[in-house]
Amino acid sequence: MTAPKRRWFQFRLATLFMAMTVLCCWLALVWKDRQVVQERAAVIQFLKSYKLSNGPPAVTMLHDPRHPPVINPKPLPAALARLGAEPVLSIRIPSEMFRASKPGPYFGFDGYLRIEALFPEAYCSVEPRPMP
Repeated sequence: MTAPKRRWFQFRLATLFMAMTVLCCWLALVWKDRQVVQERAAVIQFLKSYKLSNGPPAVTMLHDPRHPPVINPKPLPAALARLGAEPVLSIRIPSEMFRASKPGPYFGFDGYLRIEALFPEAYCSVEPRPMP
């Protein structure tokens, strides 16, 4: 008795194209989320280096030991949490930065909206202008 011949799986070219399309779409989403996580880290560093007149710091992280625990914080999106983004509780934007007409991605009202979109879990506010 002869041994049966081994049959390899056969795929159509359309199946290969479909699998490659699904894989590339998934990679594009992961790449975009990775860029958002990197931009979040850059904004946190930028705001921490910016001078505030007084009061709490510009960025308050959720798990900051100097801050009392929060009962019901806004959740961090799952895609950002999987890529290592740290949850932020609150962001105080300096009034000079909010009212500035400087060119830059984080200045003015458009910058405020961009920061708010990058940190959906954070409570964003503009620091009041100090009285003269």
